[in-house]
Amino acid sequence: MSAVLFFLAATGAIAGAVGVVLLRDPFYSVLALVGHLVSLALLFLLLRSEFIAAVRDGDIVIPRLEPLEPLREQLAHFIECIVTGKPPLTSAEDGVAIVRVLEWAERELGPAARAETTQA
Repeated sequence: MSAVLFFLAATGAIAGAVGVVLLRDPFYSVLALVGHLVSLALLFLLLRSEFIAAVRDGDIVIPRLEPLEPLREQLAHFIECIVTGKPPLTSAEDGVAIVRVLEWAERELGPAARAETTQA
């Protein structure tokens, strides 16, 4: 029984989405959207994915992030490494690996990608 309901809800969700895009009359398009959303809600219930917010228990912690300037932080870390002799967070090998990946991507994209970037 649940497999049949799942199939009907999935078909309704797809039909509703297609209806929203293809129907010209706004009234019918909204009806298709409502059908789509109802079908999605039924799919959530059939998959036992009830809305977690309704049964959530506990605190939510939002960490405070200081508004820092990335380039300034990177330069400060670089200067600190020079002064203290401590190793940097990223090494020269990391930089070489990144350049290799970028070069590979440029080769794979070919001349068409270079033409697009030079025209912009």
